[in-house]
Amino acid sequence: MKDKKDQIYNILKKEIDAGFAIELDKCPDNCTMNPITIDEPYMKVEVNYLKNYLQQHGVKFLSREDYEARMKAYFHVDPANGSRMLYSDCEEAKGLDDLVPVHDIQRLVTGIYISDEGLVTYVYRLPYLINYQTRYPELYKMEQHLSPEVYDEQHNAIGLKEFWYEEYKDIYGYRNGRNINQVIRSNLETVLRLNKYLLDGDQTQFEWLFNNTSILQDLMPVYGYEGDKNLIENLLKKKHIKDLLWYKGCKQRVDLGEDYKYDGKLEIHTKTFKIIAEKLKDRKFKTPQANIYLDALCEAIGDIKNSRKLDKKEQDELTDYILDFMGRYVEDKNALTACTEN
Repeated sequence: MKDKKDQIYNILKKEIDAGFAIELDKCPDNCTMNPITIDEPYMKVEVNYLKNYLQQHGVKFLSREDYEARMKAYFHVDPANGSRMLYSDCEEAKGLDDLVPVHDIQRLVTGIYISDEGLVTYVYRLPYLINYQTRYPELYKMEQHLSPEVYDEQHNAIGLKEFWYEEYKDIYGYRNGRNINQVIRSNLETVLRLNKYLLDGDQTQFEWLFNNTSILQDLMPVYGYEGDKNLIENLLKKKHIKDLLWYKGCKQRVDLGEDYKYDGKLEIHTKTFKIIAEKLKDRKFKTPQANIYLDALCEAIGDIKNSRKLDKKEQDELTDYILDFMGRYVEDKNALTACTEN
């Protein structure tokens, strides 16, 4: 049984041997050289490394029951069914029954990984979390003797691969003057702050995460979470009202185009309406257009009518809910009716 250090070393060795990327236009289907696959074994090694890092930095891990409940609330997934990788490729999160291997040929893998080990992370390739050159210098020495050539099945040279040391130099030379160690520190800080917020409920992390990542701004419109009043308040300030009113999970991708089965359950974000009600303070307005919140709600009805995610019954249910809410504040009922005609 290899220890965690050996597992990290083995993954990094595969990364270094595979190279950072391939020139796609020179690598056809029969290419014998592929970048390393980010799959479940890969992520287990990454998660073990991150879990140790988080423990060293004071993250309090939840009980199994509490963690599962928290992930259901935040992301509408149940880690009891295994680790999940979530994407944003159907206008909202796609929770996959099984982890889909990602042949990563780009700088970033987009995704949130909900680990059954009790933590959440963005999906990183390991050299963005661990500096292999300093931790395992023998890997760097090995890299210096690798050939950049990529061959097809007939052993014809068909392209060139990039080396990870070249990627490290690119980071240093072209990305706002940052070097790889700064990138690694930034990535680890992001994971640390994210888990302090998600697991420990640490609101002191909110402002940094809100301003420096996309995940908090995705929690409601993408993943359907409405449990943080502070989050809703900040999203309302950014005028994201139509994205905060409802959620319906995208459960199954039909093909590689834009057709999906929207067989989740409609959830109306009642907390958003309560917060808007607090801001309106029982005032009356002649028309919806006289108030930014009511005007946004009026426009949202048009979006709802055209939404492919909602069937007719759900569109009517959501529209009726919004109209009933707006009716408490709009004096001109004809103007209210006009919202449904846009």
